[in-house]
Amino acid sequence: MMNTYTRGQLVRLTLTATDGSAPVSPASVVCRVRDPAGVETQPTVVVDAAGAYHADIAVLATGFWQYRWSGAAPAQGAAEGLFHVRESEFV
Repeated sequence: MMNTYTRGQLVRLTLTATDGSAPVSPASVVCRVRDPAGVETQPTVVVDAAGAYHADIAVLATGFWQYRWSGAAPAQGAAEGLFHVRESEFV
């Protein structure tokens, strides 16, 4: 099931990096976000704990948003997702 948010919300994207059971910390973690118009940004990634990360984005356009997390060796990996932003009922 896809998450749906309302235009104007602050959306928190999260990543948990593990080796299957234990948290791992990649050398670097990047979050890329693509808005419905195709404009890509890289929000600031915050380290919450070993293997736990988040990035906050303000969603100012309606439609489908895509995101991709990537981590560099020694814990190399990637994860992608999609969410929907709808118009507010109070426009």
